[in-house]
Amino acid sequence: ILQLFLCMTIENFRFYFVHRAAHNDSRLYQLHKVHHEIPVPCALATNMVHPLDYLTGVGIPFVAGVILLGGRMHYTTYLLW
Repeated sequence: ILQLFLCMTIENFRFYFVHRAAHNDSRLYQLHKVHHEIPVPCALATNMVHPLDYLTGVGIPFVAGVILLGGRMHYTTYLLW
């Protein structure tokens, strides 16, 4: 449970800071603004992102905890995560 909590915490912090940086940096915002251009906001709009924005905003934060724990991650934690 502690390992799952660690993975969730790392993912949320990394996602928050990467997402905040995407809004504050004009070069990053050019990639990030794709999902803000939807005329009617809805949950499906979160899937409309630039591939690089998805990789840095979702992909890397998701695997950061797995990389940090490495071989110490329990097999059940890996399956649940």
